[in-house]
Amino acid sequence: MGFRQRRYIVLAFANVYVSFFITTTCVPEETDQLIDQLNHGSLSMRMDAANNLEKLGLLAITAIQKALPKATGEAAFRLPHLLHALVLRETKYFLEPSVVSLTEETIPLDELVKLISQQTNNHIILSDEINHSQAIHFSQTTLSFWKILEEITNLPGCNISFIRKTPGLALNAKDEKKERFVSSASDQLIRIAIHRTDPLGLDGTKGIRVILRLAWEPRLHPIAIDMPLLSVQSEKVDGQNIPLLNRRGLIEPTPITGRCWVDLPVQLKHPHSMLHDIGSLRGTINLYIPKFEHDFVLDIKSNNLKKGLKSDQNPIQTRVTLDDMTASLNSWKKTDFHNELLSTLTVYTSARFESPSVAFESHRNWLKTNIPTFLFADGVCLTPTHHHVIGRTNQSVSFETSFSVPKSFNLRNTQIKWRLPVGISRHSAFFWLRRK
Repeated sequence: MGFRQRRYIVLAFANVYVSFFITTTCVPEETDQLIDQLNHGSLSMRMDAANNLEKLGLLAITAIQKALPKATGEAAFRLPHLLHALVLRETKYFLEPSVVSLTEETIPLDELVKLISQQTNNHIILSDEINHSQAIHFSQTTLSFWKILEEITNLPGCNISFIRKTPGLALNAKDEKKERFVSSASDQLIRIAIHRTDPLGLDGTKGIRVILRLAWEPRLHPIAIDMPLLSVQSEKVDGQNIPLLNRRGLIEPTPITGRCWVDLPVQLKHPHSMLHDIGSLRGTINLYIPKFEHDFVLDIKSNNLKKGLKSDQNPIQTRVTLDDMTASLNSWKKTDFHNELLSTLTVYTSARFESPSVAFESHRNWLKTNIPTFLFADGVCLTPTHHHVIGRTNQSVSFETSFSVPKSFNLRNTQIKWRLPVGISRHSAFFWLRRK
């Protein structure tokens, strides 16, 4: 395997096990020293520190993230730009396909699955129905993730199976069912094939619904997927166009949490003949993938209330901006009930992105899983008792979150900690399914 593949594998593991790589590969004291050196009186020392932090790549991101809130002087100027550059660079590498390097031509199937998982950070479930000791023979030495799985399915023994539990991908015993169309993985990050067809109307008199099964590498975690209908084209075996029932809007998936595949329906005006007259089907898929997650820390500031005013009538907003995203604590209120020990603290937070995206539209719930926590001055952390979305646009989302706090608690030095993805990367992939 070449240099790029080795570097990419390190990145894939680091993306999930960041703390492991920081403690074993990078000395934290050295990273902190480089960050401190950004304020050195010598320009050459500052440049060397910035260059060395950039060389650390992903390993430096967490340290920079922790240093940002307290950064001063030249470090306060350099760190946001450095973090932005590192995030963009590492995101670009993350969107490259995983590559498996094989050093032997014959390998047992269970060992091969372990090798794929280790080298690409892609989790695969191996069915108990398969003889684990079965030897698999390969003539190639380097293959992309989906290519090696398709090579396995071309050999006797197993099929790719998409299941509903995490990670959604399994190798199970081979059956006689074969796909009518060649699967497409043009950019090697995705795999798409026709899963089934359903008639529309009585015996298909109104057309057919073609169900496309889209799968992506399990290491990716897209928060939204769509397929623009204007991009979809279908032709008969003789090349004649088959029109769509509707060419407006988007085909959007059902929730995709916990698995690496989704079914996308396309409706064609093609009565009676069903699938056997279709020669090809092509279009574009958009995957929206988080770039990088950051812990936004928002101070709860005292309102210095005038007599007779409620706390939520005089809000003090706290904002933290990183890259193209701003997290805000818009207001808060404390409500005292009959409970002698506890009160309810309700905070109103929002996240705003620099650019509009389909990933932030009102029907999305992906950001709801990133729940803010409440931090006391002594470091004690509380999880909310109540959290829900109160407003969304294609560029922002707002939440109401409640915590049960001691009635006598002091607001001084208290904070809201909120882990959010910093921006979204749209990955577009063209597919073309053709009859075998």
